[in-house]
Amino acid sequence: MAEELGAKYADFAAGIHVITPGTPVLSVEHSFGSSVGGVAETRDAGFHTRITLSGIGMTSDYGPSLDTDHYAMRSPNDILDQLHVKETQIFNWGYQHAPTPENGFTELDSGIPGTPAWAQIGKVISPPIAAIGDLASGLDHHNQIISGDISENRVVLETINDVIWNAAR
Repeated sequence: MAEELGAKYADFAAGIHVITPGTPVLSVEHSFGSSVGGVAETRDAGFHTRITLSGIGMTSDYGPSLDTDHYAMRSPNDILDQLHVKETQIFNWGYQHAPTPENGFTELDSGIPGTPAWAQIGKVISPPIAAIGDLASGLDHHNQIISGDISENRVVLETINDVIWNAAR
């Protein structure tokens, strides 16, 4: 699925380059969108910048562009970390290349707080209930990072705005 969507995304980006030559094209991707963005980048989408928000990663065929700036943001207890799906690859299904410094991404702080220390007591009192709470919290943080609500997501929104502003200079 990532290959098909990524090819269409690369074509879309190519159209932007035709309509507005010289305008930097930025790609902001959430979760599975990082896999689609990776395919598009490998197909020469010509992105100036890619920002992954809780990105799951790119497939084994990923070939980063040296002309693209890469940034990644994730909350401290994102569900993807809890499920250990980063760098999981079976054939070309999966996400062998996580959006990490090892793969050329600069990690930026999301400003989303992790699980408070007091909540860890649940792991002692009732581990099964605590595990369900951890997954629910991880899913909430995974989705919060894409929220447009400034009261919940100020750091992410301001960081994206700064990256866009600097790319347009």
